[in-house]
Amino acid sequence: MTLTFDFDHACGYGTDEAIVLQHFIYWIRHNKKAGINQKKGKTWTYHTLEAFHKIYPFWSVRQIRRILDSLVAQGVLIKDHLGEHWTDRTTWYAFVEEEKFLEEKPLEKTKSKRKWAQGESEPRQTDNSKGEKMDLAVEPEKSEV
Repeated sequence: MTLTFDFDHACGYGTDEAIVLQHFIYWIRHNKKAGINQKKGKTWTYHTLEAFHKIYPFWSVRQIRRILDSLVAQGVLIKDHLGEHWTDRTTWYAFVEEEKFLEEKPLEKTKSKRKWAQGESEPRQTDNSKGEKMDLAVEPEKSEV
């Protein structure tokens, strides 16, 4: 599986949070388009901690709980128990500002918005003499001839 996340979300909320946030963006957008899970004026989705652990097996259930709690504490998500029966304790999640996260962003082909420190160069990819890719502004070593 390939994980993607928004650079600005990672800078603003944390990398782990940005990965999980992408999951919520997908499912809440899907539910909104399908017209399902609409309650209290918001579009909701749900997963158990165990279900999240199956999706992200590299995190423990405890780490997933911390990430979800972080997104709630940062005002990105709200959570509620919306089950129809009082014994249903499924936790549902929605965005505090749904439109902010559901707007379709065009893929940017411009340079990063990151400000580089003085003397720091922007990451780039170059080819070395052996045809291998070199990342993060690492200059290929000069071979002696």
